[in-house]
Amino acid sequence: MSETTVIEKPESPDFEAEFQQALDEIERNLKVAGRSLSEACEAAGVARATPDRWAAKPPKSVELIAALQRVARGWREEAEAAKLKEQAQGGAGGAQGANG
Repeated sequence: MSETTVIEKPESPDFEAEFQQALDEIERNLKVAGRSLSEACEAAGVARATPDRWAAKPPKSVELIAALQRVARGWREEAEAAKLKEQAQGGAGGAQGANG
């Protein structure tokens, strides 16, 4: 059985790398099956030049998803850090208020 690379992970650390892994997996599967990328493209209705362009540079949609992931991840980390800081200050402030 072959490993399957799933690229629909919104929380993946590096979407572009996973996309490249998916392309690599396609090539490995075709090699084992004794089939060509041209055959796969024809069967899937994909222009033969498309995978070559993707190998050279991920499609813009993948780049945009990766950019959105980085922004969202950064904001999540900032929010988590602010929440922890607030909890630490609230806990210290509450203890001072009880002792004061």
